[in-house]
Amino acid sequence: MFRDLRELAGYARANPGKVAYGTPGVGTVPHLAAELFQIEGRVQLNHVPYKGATQQIQDLIGGLTQVDFQSSLAVALPHLQSGRIKAIAVLSEQRSPLLPQVPTAKESGYPTMVVAPWFGLGAPAGVPGSMVERMHAALVKGLSSKEIDAKFVSLGFTLSPSASPADFAAQIRSEHARWGKIIKAANVKNE
Repeated sequence: MFRDLRELAGYARANPGKVAYGTPGVGTVPHLAAELFQIEGRVQLNHVPYKGATQQIQDLIGGLTQVDFQSSLAVALPHLQSGRIKAIAVLSEQRSPLLPQVPTAKESGYPTMVVAPWFGLGAPAGVPGSMVERMHAALVKGLSSKEIDAKFVSLGFTLSPSASPADFAAQIRSEHARWGKIIKAANVKNE
């Protein structure tokens, strides 16, 4: 339906609330990404939360929603490859190696639309710093395997371990502040 983010934003501005978008639920990374797009694009979309990505994709294919915010490239990829759906942007810092022809949101004129879901490991408060450092080093070593990296890339993920536990803690604080502002601005409530 839309060729790119600019076209989506233009249509949504002209038709407030008429573009329905799916996410795997309220407060999920895709939902917050959509809220960020609405803020940055100055548009109003209609949120359709699902309990998972499978029905979400099926409703996009069936035309019940017009846009899909997805965090799982593994779920969307078969439908993209078959032509049943079309990717108009990726929200990562760089283009996906699995979708090199699809521009980033940043390339499409939305410079703050970098949404990179991440995973991390934590330990209970009080674990000695030396033990945390050893666990971090072992994790980084394990993730440096070419086989592990290739598996993550095949699923649409990029591995980028933090430089240190302190850097990871700083990342958590930064993400908390960034997304907290968006949650507040969009008035996102847990259901």
